[in-house]
Amino acid sequence: MTSTRHSDVIENVSRRHAVQMLSGGLVLAVALPRTARASAAPEFGADAEPGGWRDNPKLFVQIASDGHITFICPRQEMGQGIRTSLAFTLADEMEADLARVSAVQADGDQAKWGNQDTDGSRSLRHFYMPIRRAGAAARLMLEQAAAARWGVPASEVCAGDHMLTHEKSGRRIGFGAVAAAASALPVPADNTLRLKAPSQFRYIGKDKVTGVDLRDITTGRAQYGIDIRIPGQLYGVVARPPVLGGRLRHHDATAALKVPGVVKVIVLEQPKPGYPVQATGGVAVIARNSWAAIKGRKALKLEWSDGANSTYSSDRYREELRAAVRRPGKLVHNEGDFEASLKHAAKHVEAEYYLPHLAHAPMETPAATVRIAGGHCEAWASVQDPEGARHALADALNMPFGKVTVHVTLLGGAFGRKSQPDFVVEAGLMSQALGGTPVKVLWTRDDDLHHDFYHTVSMERLDAALDGDGRI
Repeated sequence: MTSTRHSDVIENVSRRHAVQMLSGGLVLAVALPRTARASAAPEFGADAEPGGWRDNPKLFVQIASDGHITFICPRQEMGQGIRTSLAFTLADEMEADLARVSAVQADGDQAKWGNQDTDGSRSLRHFYMPIRRAGAAARLMLEQAAAARWGVPASEVCAGDHMLTHEKSGRRIGFGAVAAAASALPVPADNTLRLKAPSQFRYIGKDKVTGVDLRDITTGRAQYGIDIRIPGQLYGVVARPPVLGGRLRHHDATAALKVPGVVKVIVLEQPKPGYPVQATGGVAVIARNSWAAIKGRKALKLEWSDGANSTYSSDRYREELRAAVRRPGKLVHNEGDFEASLKHAAKHVEAEYYLPHLAHAPMETPAATVRIAGGHCEAWASVQDPEGARHALADALNMPFGKVTVHVTLLGGAFGRKSQPDFVVEAGLMSQALGGTPVKVLWTRDDDLHHDFYHTVSMERLDAALDGDGRI
């Protein structure tokens, strides 16, 4: 299928340290990336996601003059290995040496990178083929650049092991030597790409691939949201309603303000019913270090009104669910005669399963740092959905969406918890209250367990009729 890509406007989208190593090389980064294909048929998978997907190599690939390749990963790394999986997928199709490939995280920008919501175990499912196409297109562009340099047909140039070879003359050249020339070429259409056969894979599906972040993680160099340090930053913790939907009736911060290091105590706006960002309510204590902030919070004198949820009982709700699953349900699909099978069954097996409120409890508790300066909000956070975090910050701070930037750090686990940006909004509100001073919000483990977005409570009942051999 032929597609149209925009490749006429080049911009630098790398992070600072990536820029430093790209001097004189190729920056495959395009300002107007192609969006997902339009189709009159119903969309599923990646096509149905907001922002769709991208497969333009000028968006994801940077090649330095020494041949080092930097892959810009559109999805967040939280221990599931997506930066490694997509990096070796790209390297395989590019015929690159994976040892010379590194990965950096894309900032939140769904219009540029495609859908970035890293949720539902779908990153590789949605981006596997687009990244393969991006790798194959980059390989072809490098082959074309080498062919033009040597004055030979591109069909006679072959990429392999980070090198480009012209078999007839025996000439060889590295990727970095033609990177700049390749960047000036138009991106090939999909129907001109040569995707590798599975039998040709060097990395995809192999068991000897090392994680691109493994060394940094195991040596303590990797930077997570909780590691962020910005000059002049303060630290904030929040005393939140003990019951979801509760309201602050009265607070006395006198003792808290006497704790050495405490700078300010502010009341955060209470959430509206529905709790789309449930934790942006309570009393925030901001200090020069995290320990002072935590001690200050303990010194607060607070009175809460628990609201409508004060009488909620998980035990009572469990009994309501149990009664519901024991009543006849709506018949959705019927095949055969269950009642007759049950009547003649050698054995009747019945079971009920209950899933209670479960906290996600990632190893790294929620943490985010926000700075507001010059009418621009800049956040560093371990979030699964940076686009959602941008919208939440823009709404909470009453700022234009285009004035909000979210830098995504490594996530020390998430399991869905960090798809909610409540902790990022808290940091934004504190920074705004201090005139833009950077503030890092930290959640203790107690905060994390008490104020999580819990997994949904559920109850299931199953009945099975078995024959004499134990078959259903």
